[in-house]
Amino acid sequence: MRAFSILLVGCLCVGVGVGCGGSGNSDLPPPSPKHPQDDVWSPPGSECAVEGATQVCYDSNAAEMGVGECDGGVQVCSGGSWSECTGQVLPTEEVCDTRDNDCDGTVDEGVLSPCGNCDPSCAVATVGGDSKDGFTADEDNSKGFKVTPEGWLSLEATEVDMSVIWVANTGENTVSKLSTESGKELGRYAVCTNPSRTAVGMHGDGWVACRDEGGAVGRIINFEGECTDKNGNGLIDTSHDTNDDGVISGAEMLPKGDDECVEWKVQIGSAYGDNVARALGVAKDGYGWVGLWNAKKLVKIAPKNGEAVQTIDIPNNPYGLVIDKQGVI
Repeated sequence: MRAFSILLVGCLCVGVGVGCGGSGNSDLPPPSPKHPQDDVWSPPGSECAVEGATQVCYDSNAAEMGVGECDGGVQVCSGGSWSECTGQVLPTEEVCDTRDNDCDGTVDEGVLSPCGNCDPSCAVATVGGDSKDGFTADEDNSKGFKVTPEGWLSLEATEVDMSVIWVANTGENTVSKLSTESGKELGRYAVCTNPSRTAVGMHGDGWVACRDEGGAVGRIINFEGECTDKNGNGLIDTSHDTNDDGVISGAEMLPKGDDECVEWKVQIGSAYGDNVARALGVAKDGYGWVGLWNAKKLVKIAPKNGEAVQTIDIPNNPYGLVIDKQGVI
């Protein structure tokens, strides 16, 4: 029986060469990373067999590579030993920059400002409720607010009746507030001498213009909660129909200057010589417009204090005026 022997011939490849299954070029194969759980890479200076060969390296937990800012580097086989790991990006302490610096898969954890962003000037103060600092609301600092039993601020709601009309009682030198629903007189006010023109302002407030007292104009607050306690007695002294008979009489009306819902009175006409106020209206921005008869002027006045803020010359003597919803006089 004839015997056969088989000789297996292998080849040692340096780089990639013909006869070793390569393409014939001198390019090295791309580096292959180690197993993700292998945290130990070839120490620099350790032996390597293939001159010019490269491999991925990373001097930390391999599972961090490709996460956040972290990435592996490259070692090169040179002179029979592995080089230092170059180009790797290792985890650093997390800073607030919208990046995952420590490569744990979470961005900016533990370093955000109290406002939840990277603004270092931001600060949050907690007041009320379960916080150590509570609200202190009183008439001086928080009109219209109250503190709830839980420690929060709550708006106080009050219904304001704006179904009112203001009527000048010229012969008596007073102005009456009437309900347009019942016809009853709700209040009567001594504002200025010889009242003539009236208008309705914000929240149903009454405006009145007078022929005398230098073209005087006044404003009467409709909602008593907005009146000012001018004498500091803790009450709002104003006219009321106390016996509910629909007519203001006797002590139900206060003397001139004593009713605290008469917010102010100014002499608009006196600034322009001998003038009388003969036209009056209130625009939707809350400002009043007064027509001065002799001066042939329109004067815009502020609702807060009656200060004149604008004057317009007109060609004729104003005897009345109306303002449309676009603010045109």
